[in-house]
Amino acid sequence: MKVLTVNRDEALSNFLLRILRSKYVDIEILQTNDIGEALKLLDSHRFDWVITEMLMPGGSKTAVIEKAVAKKMPFVNIIVIPLGTTLYYEAEDFLKEKGWEGIHLIKGINIAQPILDIIQ
Repeated sequence: MKVLTVNRDEALSNFLLRILRSKYVDIEILQTNDIGEALKLLDSHRFDWVITEMLMPGGSKTAVIEKAVAKKMPFVNIIVIPLGTTLYYEAEDFLKEKGWEGIHLIKGINIAQPILDIIQ
């Protein structure tokens, strides 16, 4: 399994790394906190999962999601972590507007269990 995590918070990145590696021994995880780098990684790699925030410096809030959906790697699974209630509803509206199904939104502070439940 190959996973890309994209978020601005290094502590959150390290947390995601620990929880995913604790459950999946055979996992490759690439991490970045930069939208430009994330877009390059999406161009040069095939991922099973993309876990991203909505609020990222250096580009559109939705650039990573849009690129992952456009790549259709053969079926990419996307988890969005919209930190904060306002961003959650903004993300939900954006996904409905685009008509994209199967993109998971994680709401709340405790994200570990929902992510592990989704990635099975």
